[in-house]
Amino acid sequence: MKCQRRRNVVGSRVHFLRRQKGITQLEICLKLQEIGLPLSQSALSKIESGERRVRDAELFLLAHVLDVSLEELLCDAHLADMDFSE
Repeated sequence: MKCQRRRNVVGSRVHFLRRQKGITQLEICLKLQEIGLPLSQSALSKIESGERRVRDAELFLLAHVLDVSLEELLCDAHLADMDFSE
């Protein structure tokens, strides 16, 4: 899969995928709390806007609650300009 090479793509991808699935920030936060990650709605908002980076453990759990692979969370296939399989 081609993956766009940009920094801090996770926040915009979380925002896009969350909205695409019709899930609110609060719903994401509640799901994360259920599996042991206490993340506030304010923190999620900062992640989505790029003001806060995502920790490794948060990355896995965000992918889980959004029901996507890590690759989907990290890559934007529609804007791909770099093939990392080379």
